[in-house]
Amino acid sequence: MKTVLVTGAGGPLGVNFCRSLRASGESLRLIGTDANRWHLPLSLCDETYLIPFAKNREGYRQALAEIAQSESVDVIIPTHPVEVRAVAELRDAGALGSMKTALPATSVLNVTDDKAKTQAALLKAGLPVPKTQLLHNEDDVHSAFADLRYQDDPVWVRGSGAPGLGIGGAALPCRSVGVALS
Repeated sequence: MKTVLVTGAGGPLGVNFCRSLRASGESLRLIGTDANRWHLPLSLCDETYLIPFAKNREGYRQALAEIAQSESVDVIIPTHPVEVRAVAELRDAGALGSMKTALPATSVLNVTDDKAKTQAALLKAGLPVPKTQLLHNEDDVHSAFADLRYQDDPVWVRGSGAPGLGIGGAALPCRSVGVALS
């Protein structure tokens, strides 16, 4: 039986991922971690540990190492963008011990963590992308509404970063410039 460590196990991403693993029919032992103590009871893992937030890199690394050793973890799967980055950096530093992970190279994460960079890479590869404008100031918002608005459809306004790694957590369908600016 494989032991899988799922980070963010009590949050929405972790819970949904664990549901999928349970539904797979594979014989897996799920060990969870979460830095939010209020999420711990929501975890669907066999055991769930409270650990430091990933921004505390050393505390995070140490907690994962201790759990990996005590629970004989085979694979680690981070479910939150901040933890994806942290686990990838630990992998790159050779600090995951015997745990395996299937994360892209950090150079790929540098692109995928930024929606504008992702769009540019997809466009360069010849893939279709939605019409997008970067907003730096109020004039850009007015320009975007003039260029992107179709009939009464909303214009989607959102940050370009990954949640927890910069502006990017909220997405708002806006029907007016005033709403976009508020």
